Amino acid sequence: MKPLRVFAPILAFALLLSAFSVVAHHLFTASADARHAEPVLAPAFTLETVDGKKVSLSDFKGKGVIINFWATWCPPCRQEIPDMIELQKAYAGKFTFIGIAVNDMPEKVAAYVKEKGINYPVAMGNDKVVIDYGKFLEGGQLRGIPTSFVINPKGEIVTAFVGARDKHAFESMIQRIVQ
Repeated sequence: MKPLRVFAPILAFALLLSAFSVVAHHLFTASADARHAEPVLAPAFTLETVDGKKVSLSDFKGKGVIINFWATWCPPCRQEIPDMIELQKAYAGKFTFIGIAVNDMPEKVAAYVKEKGINYPVAMGNDKVVIDYGKFLEGGQLRGIPTSFVINPKGEIVTAFVGARDKHAFESMIQRIVQ
């Protein structure tokens, strides 16, 4: 009888953890499209990067941009990063990713950026930028990460999506906006 008392709470915890991971996976990989059929001007922002510089959307006027909301603790977010690094190299000068870390610690983000060799601007998000961009999603708010906004050289949001994307998906979006 004693082994059952010891293993029952462990088993219950494991089942609860398993259920949570299924729900979290669904939440963080659900797809969502921008609410507007026509491109709309992307909200302006200026944020501090993890290396202490300022980054503004206006810095990239005339280039394609993908703004990627993410966190170091998010497995699907981390999964996208190697492809984003590779594509940043391939399309340098015509395009950039901007990573906006949310619900994370600046020191963890800075260490992760350095460890992985992230070659695009990464800034810490704030409530204003999350709210401003969330308005363009179904439901009117950012509900999961990663969430990305594809912005054309005119500064317009052409699409948005929630959930991780692979290199091919990112590259097809990049090619669409840098033509």
